[in-house]
Amino acid sequence: MRILRDLLKSLNKGGLSEGSLTQKVVKGGAWIFGLRMSRRILDFIRTVILARFLAPNDFGLMGIALLTIQTLEAFSQTGFQAALVQKKTDIKDYLNNAWTILFLRGLLLCFIVLFSAPAIARFFNTQQAVSLIQIVGLSFLIQGAVNIGVVFFQKELDFRKQYWYECSGVIADFLVSIILVFVVRNVWALVAGKLAGELARLIASYILDKYRPKMELCWKQIKELHDFGRWISGVNIMAFLVTQGDSIIVGRLFGPISLGFYKLASTISNLPSTEITHVISQVTFPAYVRFQEDTKRIKKAFDRSFFVTFTLSASLTIAILSFIGFFTRTFLGDKWFPIVSITQILVLAGFIRSIQAIPGPIFQAIGKPQIDTFAQVIRIVTLCLVILFVGTKCGMAGVAYSVLISIFCTFLFSYYSLFRVLTVHKQ
Repeated sequence: MRILRDLLKSLNKGGLSEGSLTQKVVKGGAWIFGLRMSRRILDFIRTVILARFLAPNDFGLMGIALLTIQTLEAFSQTGFQAALVQKKTDIKDYLNNAWTILFLRGLLLCFIVLFSAPAIARFFNTQQAVSLIQIVGLSFLIQGAVNIGVVFFQKELDFRKQYWYECSGVIADFLVSIILVFVVRNVWALVAGKLAGELARLIASYILDKYRPKMELCWKQIKELHDFGRWISGVNIMAFLVTQGDSIIVGRLFGPISLGFYKLASTISNLPSTEITHVISQVTFPAYVRFQEDTKRIKKAFDRSFFVTFTLSASLTIAILSFIGFFTRTFLGDKWFPIVSITQILVLAGFIRSIQAIPGPIFQAIGKPQIDTFAQVIRIVTLCLVILFVGTKCGMAGVAYSVLISIFCTFLFSYYSLFRVLTVHKQ
């Protein structure tokens, strides 16, 4: 925390007045960091307890249900919330229209899941997942009813409310799944926790913001939101393919038990990239924007960000590599020992990913977001090619090595592009 605090202070130098936009974002970074740490701590405790009582097959079946939800979510994203946050004009006239479309979308997706669950279960070669997928699909209905007023949390940089909105779901999921696992001792504890978390966020959305949405359809306003939101949808689809493509392949080729092992290994190994880089990138972006025309200051800020990210990510990666065997035997049990070798491969990929993500805010700040997009295209293409020709022949380890190779290729492209961009930008 001290090294991160030093980074925030160094980026905030330059005569910023109290209450300035940059300072609000820096303070918001503390709330974002607190949210992610709260979530990870509770998820860690929850995972350890549930893993002692549940089998890898249970985690795999839940993984199939969640992959189904995430796939439909990614390919049906409207991008309306991002469009509302981005709008500089008054958004009150748009809120009811956005909420109506999101609610109808949730209702439609719920019915799609209900009727397509048998086909999805056949795709993953396990009929056990049918009822599981159908029940988890109710989360679409709950998400669709969430108060659209939550967009004000981001639009007004009120990260405190965002913290409690997100945390309410994390706490509810934690409590319900932990309590039920002692009673039912099967995958339904995970399902109940998931739905409880969604319900908690739904309730919190109406408690934390006074706006009350109602049904309304104005196609002109909806089209206006869609014109911006479709680009967000494209980014979300690409992000889904990048982050979940390997899990889909494991579930399809090796079954729910292997997927259970792989998902848990992936969760542990992604700590360096998801928990460190995410927070630092959100904090550094406004600083890069502020001096986007000053290449020297960009390089100086980049050096600080690189040092902080490398130090924290390397420390966490070494810790995971050193203690994953002990942690698995002591806290999860011998039945989970197959995750050790997979985690050791994926944690290296997570470390490279955390370093690879550092230039991202620079590309966005200087108006070159397409570089990041192209980097993800390279990662997807490389991942598919390596898995196709090598990965599937070596089981889960082959898929993990494919992820590592694809991220390394993206890393090389990102830093080559950063060098070129800063050289041209300087001129």
